[in-house]
Formats: sequence, structure tokens, C-alpha cells
Amino acid sequence: MESVIIVSELFLFSSFVLILFLRKLSSKNVSTTLFLYLIGALPLLITGMNSQQDDLSTHLGLGLSLIYTWIVVGIAMLSCIVLLLKAK
Repeated sequence: MESVIIVSELFLFSSFVLILFLRKLSSKNVSTTLFLYLIGALPLLITGMNSQQDDLSTHLGLGLSLIYTWIVVGIAMLSCIVLLLKAK
């Protein structure tokens, strides 16, 4: 279960790093990207910390946080595609 959380966090982190490198590096862009990453990563971090219990609500919480994180990753990747097309 922890490996799923780690892989999802890595995909989320890589998508936001890609967005950061496609934009101009200014303190405003870096802080905004970091803030958005933390908003996207928070549900998985909380679920990962609370996954010690072995009941049904733990699996439901993990599933919901994974769905939320993958939606954020999808939106981030779409914005990367838009930034790449805009740069050309």
C-alpha cells in the first residue's frame, strides 16, 4: 500500500517540476507551484500516515485520495502540454 502512495507522489512531483521548468523561474512561479503541489500531495500524505489501521475505511480513504491525486496529476499534465504548445 505504501508503494502506491510513493509512486503517486512521484508522479505528482514530476508533473509539477515539469511545469516549473516550462515556466520562467521567478519567486512567484516557484512559490505558486510549490503551494499547488502541497495541496495535491496533502491527501496522500495524510492517508499514508493513517494507513496503520486495517479496516474498510482505510482502503476507502486511500482510494479517494488516489483518485484526487490522479485528477491533479492529469490537470498538471494537461497544463504542461498547453505550456509546451504555447512555447512552440
